[in-house]
Amino acid sequence: MTSLPLLPKQHLDGLSLVPLLNGESDFDRGPMIWIYPHYLPRHHAKPGSAIRIGDWKLIQYYEDGRQEFYNLKRDIGDRQPGQTHA
Repeated sequence: MTSLPLLPKQHLDGLSLVPLLNGESDFDRGPMIWIYPHYLPRHHAKPGSAIRIGDWKLIQYYEDGRQEFYNLKRDIGDRQPGQTHA
């Protein structure tokens, strides 16, 4: 099997969060996206994805199409969805 060289501009898939963890206030990462495409019964995890932009987070559950929308500035624990849709 022949390997192809990586093309850094095409293969960049993220940004280090170290500056944010070090307290740099001007750190702007932009949207953050998580995709969890499988079941993990041991932890009761089901397929879904989430996107966070600023203080807002949207969660999409693949199994039933449900969506939950949260304002993390007001609700850091995801306990009060702003809107849910099935």
